[in-house]
Amino acid sequence: MEKVVIEPQMKRPIWDYLFYLSMLILTIWLILKVIGVIKTPVWLEYGIPIGSFIIGMVTFFQSINDKFNMLIFSVGDLRANDARVESKLIHMDRDLERLKDRLSH
Repeated sequence: MEKVVIEPQMKRPIWDYLFYLSMLILTIWLILKVIGVIKTPVWLEYGIPIGSFIIGMVTFFQSINDKFNMLIFSVGDLRANDARVESKLIHMDRDLERLKDRLSH
């Protein structure tokens, strides 16, 4: 019987929630504007969607930046592990040579 492993979900950063919230505000505003419920002056007519769009883009780029930083740290960990594995292989090669010498004598 195969075991089912459920991995815990990673906690989502606040930037994801801000992005979805800004897009939701933009969508609701657009729907209400098209229906005619919202009647705003010209300066405010473009302020809400532009502001919502700017907040959405800032949070989107911040989320990408966070993921890029995680990638950089992961690559650094891989490099550190690579050096450690390489040193262990060198030690194993030395031990293997010693065993060969013992067995041949």
